[in-house]
Amino acid sequence: MKILQPFALRKIRKIIRNTERQKVFPNLSRVHKILILSSKNDSEIRSLTAGLKKSGKRIDVWAYNQHSSYLKEKTQYKKFGNQDITLFEIPKQYILNNIENEKYDLVIDLTKENIIPLQYLLALVDSPFKTGLKKQYADIYDFMIDTDEDLSEEKLLSQILFYLSQIEPKIVS
Repeated sequence: MKILQPFALRKIRKIIRNTERQKVFPNLSRVHKILILSSKNDSEIRSLTAGLKKSGKRIDVWAYNQHSSYLKEKTQYKKFGNQDITLFEIPKQYILNNIENEKYDLVIDLTKENIIPLQYLLALVDSPFKTGLKKQYADIYDFMIDTDEDLSEEKLLSQILFYLSQIEPKIVS
């Protein structure tokens, strides 16, 4: 853990505590706009999102990777690296502005480890439902996959979509 990470974690906790949002379990047939958080490269992300795009969903992807060669690749999604974060590992303001101006029906975090810049975006993003793999700081999610199996991002997305399609949300009048 880097020296300044506890500061970033405290800021993330504060955002979660101070953000009031209406939590709603999604009906996948009614979900139109999805945000996916990832640490993968372009071709892997394209294969992950192809099925969702075919079903008419609008997909935005934010990916973080600290390797500089990763940032030189041309991609079809938004990505950032170490030069786009502060010393506290918080994304710089131009990235925060980008995410704060959007509202998503569903947010899916496909990362396996706690990547502070992506966790910060996850805490900040406006969405009634956030899901991902159970991790140390899991209070950020509304629904988690908990497994001992080492899931690939593709398998994790498949599992999340399977469970979301199997669970019918109860409509309360």
